[in-house]
Amino acid sequence: MKDFNFPLNEDELFYKKYHAAAQSPQTLQEFLKSVDKKDALRRRLIIPELFPNQTYRNSGDKIISIERYNRYTPAILHKHSDFEILYIFNGQCTQNIGFESLRLQRGDLIFTAPETLHTLEAFDDESIIFEIILRHSDFYEMFAPLVKGSHAVNKFFAEGLHGKSPIKYLLFHTAEDEFTRENALRMLADELNGDEYTEQFLIGCLILGFVHLMRCHIKNFEMSTSQPSNLPDNFLLMNYIQKNLATVTLEELAEHFNFSISHCSRLIKASTGFGFKEWKKILRLKRAKYLLTNTNQSVAEISSALGWLNPENFIRSFQKEFGITPAKYRKRNKT
Repeated sequence: MKDFNFPLNEDELFYKKYHAAAQSPQTLQEFLKSVDKKDALRRRLIIPELFPNQTYRNSGDKIISIERYNRYTPAILHKHSDFEILYIFNGQCTQNIGFESLRLQRGDLIFTAPETLHTLEAFDDESIIFEIILRHSDFYEMFAPLVKGSHAVNKFFAEGLHGKSPIKYLLFHTAEDEFTRENALRMLADELNGDEYTEQFLIGCLILGFVHLMRCHIKNFEMSTSQPSNLPDNFLLMNYIQKNLATVTLEELAEHFNFSISHCSRLIKASTGFGFKEWKKILRLKRAKYLLTNTNQSVAEISSALGWLNPENFIRSFQKEFGITPAKYRKRNKT
C-alpha cells in the first residue's frame, strides 16, 4: 500500500519551534514573549506556560470525530470523558498511562478508557497519528455487541460505559495490516471532506474496523488494569503537581485547593498508590529522563529546573533509581 506524506501544518510548525525553544529556559522565555496570545487562543494552541487551564477536546456535539494529531504538541497530563482511539499510521510515539510508558509503533492501535489520565509524546516529523474520539453517551447504542461476552475486550467497553473500568487501555499490534490502514485513511478523508452523511460513514467504518480487529488481531493485544478512583479532585491535584514539580510541597498543594493536609494526602494515595513525596520523586525522575533524551539541557540545568538543590543530589537519586548516571542514560537513549 502506498504511504502518504503529511507535511507539517501551521500549528505543527508552531509547536516545532516551541519544542526547539524549550531546550533551554532562556530560549523558552524568549519564545513565549513572542507569542501572539489572541492568535494562539483563536487557534486553541496548547501552551501550558501561557494558558495553564486549557483542556483537551472531547467529541462535543459529534458522536464520533477523527483528526490527525498535531506533531510536537506539548505532552500535558489530560483525560477525556469519552473513548479515545489512537492509530499510529506511521512512525512512533510514546503514550504514558498511569505508571506505564508505552512506546507505540507503526500499526499500533490503542483504545483508552474514559477518565484515564494520560499524555502523548510525538516529537518528530515522520510520525503520523490519527486520533478518534467516540462520544461516551452514544457508545452503547452503536456498539452493543462489543459489551456482550466475557472476553477482556467486552469487559473494557462494558465497564468503560459506566466510568468504572479497571482496564485502562487495550493495545492492538496490527503492523502492516492493509485493511486497518486503508480504513483509517477513508475515515480521515471523509471527515476532511465531510457532508451530512459523514457521521454515519465514520460509524460504519469504525464498526467494520472493530470487527476486523476481533477477527484478525484478538490474540495479539495488550491491556493494563488498575484500581479505579472515583475521587473528583484527583485530576486537578495530579495536574497541579506535574506543573509545579520543582517547588510544590504538600502544604502548598493543600492550601491551593483549600483541603486539609490529611485529605490531600489521602487523595494522592488513593489516586497513585504512593505518598506525596514518593509520587513527586517518581514524576521528577520521569521528567528528567524525558529532558535527557529530548533536550540539550545540561545535567546541571535539568537538576535545577526540577528542584534539586545541586546536581550531585540529582545524579545520586537518578542512579539509585535507574542504576545508571544521567550522562550515561542520555548517551544510550538520545536520538
